[in-house]
Amino acid sequence: MTWVALPAVLAVVAGLVVLLARRPLWAVAVVPLGAGVGPQALPGVPGNLNYAHVLVVVAVGAVLLSRLVLGDDRDWSRLRGAPAVAVGGTVVYGAAVAASALLSPFLSDYAGITITTLVGILYAGCVLFVTRTTADLRLLLTCTAIGSFGSTVPALLGGSQVRAQLAGAVVSGRAVGSFADPNELGFYTAVTFFLSITLAVATERRSQRLVGIAASLACGAALVLSFSRLSWLAFTLGVVVLLFNRTFRRLIVARVVPAVVVPLLLAQAAGVALPFSTVVARVSSLDGAVNPDDTRPEIWSEALRYFWERPLLGWGPGAYRSLNASPPSPIWANPVEHGHDGLLTTLAEEGAIGGVAVVVVAVALGLGLDRVRRARRKRRGTFGEEVRTDLLAYGLGTTAGVVLANLTVDYALRNAYVLVFVAMVAGLVAALGLVPPPTTDRRPGGRRPAGREPAPTSRGTT
Repeated sequence: MTWVALPAVLAVVAGLVVLLARRPLWAVAVVPLGAGVGPQALPGVPGNLNYAHVLVVVAVGAVLLSRLVLGDDRDWSRLRGAPAVAVGGTVVYGAAVAASALLSPFLSDYAGITITTLVGILYAGCVLFVTRTTADLRLLLTCTAIGSFGSTVPALLGGSQVRAQLAGAVVSGRAVGSFADPNELGFYTAVTFFLSITLAVATERRSQRLVGIAASLACGAALVLSFSRLSWLAFTLGVVVLLFNRTFRRLIVARVVPAVVVPLLLAQAAGVALPFSTVVARVSSLDGAVNPDDTRPEIWSEALRYFWERPLLGWGPGAYRSLNASPPSPIWANPVEHGHDGLLTTLAEEGAIGGVAVVVVAVALGLGLDRVRRARRKRRGTFGEEVRTDLLAYGLGTTAGVVLANLTVDYALRNAYVLVFVAMVAGLVAALGLVPPPTTDRRPGGRRPAGREPAPTSRGTT
């Protein structure tokens, strides 16, 4: 009976692909807009499919159909230097994923992970392909902010009944939002907070600014209720980085902090039960409280052992779950899904080729953002769009840093929606590196037409 729904799903997907082919930017936007359903399982359909697969297939299919029907008029001459290296590294990583999967003894067991990873890479390419201007980039950030409410609102409604155990090392009743795991919610909200706050400072439209601020506040609250300590630490690191920038600092101090503190004080005065004690216990647990079920040192050691056993291409995507589920693995009685570290999991499953490719992509994307900032700083006193592009680069760079920090001792990318969402972030970072500078009106007394002068809060960035 589970196959009955499949034709209907395929028909809906095909219709959406055709409908959105003429507007590929909106096709790409369906993924961040679908945060409320993306992480959830697709009912009545065989296999480990969820709505994230439907969303990304719609996006990729529409962009590919648009390319075939309408062609490509984009100027790719700017694809050189760091952005070109990032694209090349991504291609190498995709090849490593495919090759390691084909050579893996667990190919049939984890074909879904392989396909999801490859489709995620294609989606990152689609983001790069359709995002041609900073206005396009801000539109995708706006869709991300709007879509985040689908996950954060359920988390806020259902995450207040929590209880700390073992000095805060274990918390029951943590919020999950639209996800199945609170750490996945923590990862998503930590990353989305910085995308939303970046939108708020890098736009001249009041509506986008308000959406960005509201989404960042909801993400911050849901992040707290996820009680994900790693995401808290990554979030704190990102906020510290933002505070070094004058424009971000003004927004956080003048608007975000009051919007958080005032409602909390009013709620406490009204007698509303808030989990302050649990939050304090959870923070205190960072100072040494141990979860007896946490075996990260053994998990990391096992990942290194698997890497040395097959160092070139690894054991294949998803193989870590099977490798640690039987002796001689010391954790075989309680096997885990991944290596609890992004690089170690990649080395174990895609080998040195995949690991090196990932590192190259990360470094190249960072260098590309640095190039954008240096180019804009030379011209930013000219008019507002240069300032806003500089702020976009700073905010996206901080967001990428938060992603990397979250992947140091965990690996939330087993969730298909989180994986695709991170692919979108990588695509946005790469796309910003290819956005050409605004043109200049050369007429006597002419002014640059790229946008109005920025609001007073956008002057003087670091």
